[in-house]
Amino acid sequence: MPNGLGFTKMACVYMARVVEAGGTTPSVSVQHAVEDLTIIAHSIFGSNAYAVYPLYGGNAASHAINLMGSKYTMVWVDTVTHSSFGITGDGATGYGSTGLNMKTVFSPVRFSFGGYVRSNSAADVYDMGGQATSQGALIKARTVAGNFVSTTGSLGGGVTQISTAVAASTGLFVAQRSDHVISGQIRNGVLLAQDADAWSVMPDLNFAVGAAAGLGTPSARNLAFAFVCISTSYANQTTWYNAVQAFQTTLGRQV
Repeated sequence: MPNGLGFTKMACVYMARVVEAGGTTPSVSVQHAVEDLTIIAHSIFGSNAYAVYPLYGGNAASHAINLMGSKYTMVWVDTVTHSSFGITGDGATGYGSTGLNMKTVFSPVRFSFGGYVRSNSAADVYDMGGQATSQGALIKARTVAGNFVSTTGSLGGGVTQISTAVAASTGLFVAQRSDHVISGQIRNGVLLAQDADAWSVMPDLNFAVGAAAGLGTPSARNLAFAFVCISTSYANQTTWYNAVQAFQTTLGRQV
């Protein structure tokens, strides 16, 4: 594990890559926010912080960059709009493919993924993840019925989903599996619900942002952050939310 200087160097490398990609040159406050985010990501997820996408820089190339390193650079598929507020899919075919294989990365059965949504809408669209047959991991921030829906496994012939009523589709939405049995969903650092379901190996699909690989309608909601990590504790999600929210506030795009 790197020390604090190592985290700072990683953040500096990320920001340099953003500028090289034609993205916005970070101010001193943004530099500090990225450094803080990097340190907290490692303190929570350790070496299992596979992919953290700050979606900073304002263009496609900068938004594709993984804060955690050179692996899992996003590839944009079809129409995705890029701005200082992050990414917005076209609600039809546009999304980002992380190159992060769900079957490989989620094999430890303990994982956490999520996204920071800025658009308030009720729509039966997929904001991230992937699913095939009876295995999947995905998030719908808020359906037409008004529910945050998430999946982190399977049960029998159909995928088990957790569905919890939420007042809005804005904020940091997280789905997490803490062990072989328990899965849960978190919004803005608060555990909303958890359930027991059976585990089986994830599908051989690349995790998607702005859609769910292998499934139906991609999202047209504005996303300002996304991550895929291995995590075992629900307790640290409040700390993680606070870090993400502080980053968004520095950029003036908090909700």
